[in-house]
Amino acid sequence: GSGGSTGADKTIIVDLDGAIKTIEASKQANIKHYIMVSTYDARREAFDSSGDLKPYTIAKHYADEHLKNSGLNYTIVHPGALEDKEGTSKIETDLYFDGRGSIPREDVASVLKEVALSENKFINKEFQVITGNQSIIEALSSFE
Repeated sequence: GSGGSTGADKTIIVDLDGAIKTIEASKQANIKHYIMVSTYDARREAFDSSGDLKPYTIAKHYADEHLKNSGLNYTIVHPGALEDKEGTSKIETDLYFDGRGSIPREDVASVLKEVALSENKFINKEFQVITGNQSIIEALSSFE
């Protein structure tokens, strides 16, 4: 992703156009499972409440929609606010939480690893993930 300190132009170039280019390249390469790291809430309803992240939320929304309509098998992971601290390996998942949450980047990487190694248990699914009380495998089992 472009990160929170770039302008709207870089956000669109990286988080929308870049994502679409990788989706299209994945189709050309016959990739079997595309895993997208999105924003915490990429629904249209989140645009106005996303404040300074509005361009990022809009870009992620349309990149996610392009992926869903691409014909690729996909999983979309919506992490909470990313933290630069050691992972706990304890998370919660849901389609949409009421409110906000955060998660260490290390735990997001662990979730992505489980999804990638899952033998297609998460095909055409999406979910939010934040720090919680369940093991990663236990929390993800509700989306299999």
